[in-house]
Amino acid sequence: MLAAMAEQPADLPVLTAPHRAIRYGLAQLERHDEQERRELIAAVPELRIAQLDDIRRTVELLAGAVAGRLGRPPGDFEIRVFTGALTGAVLAALDDDAQDAARLDNIRQAIDYLGTGFPLAAVSGRLQGPHHPQRDRR
Repeated sequence: MLAAMAEQPADLPVLTAPHRAIRYGLAQLERHDEQERRELIAAVPELRIAQLDDIRRTVELLAGAVAGRLGRPPGDFEIRVFTGALTGAVLAALDDDAQDAARLDNIRQAIDYLGTGFPLAAVSGRLQGPHHPQRDRR
């Protein structure tokens, strides 16, 4: 995926290059194999821990790629926060039951939302302030 990102034109917006690279990477996965892999990771605690380490490494590698595109150091705080948010947005958008086209659309929506700066508004008639799962169930 990082190679696909490096191949993107330098003048692409910062969110467009990783989006194209993610689409390329997902297209390389075999859907059935991916589902089996997820089930195995969910069942084995050591694999879940390894997956978290892999996500952390992905954020670091992506930070290096984004930093390189922007001429900034890979350890730059804003770059690390940006790539962490991008990774989190993509992970949150993935739906295990979605078909490939829907998964790609979810990822596109997540990246587009990231580009808006994550605006949130309170739902009409609800208390504003911190989210309280127990109170919200009533």
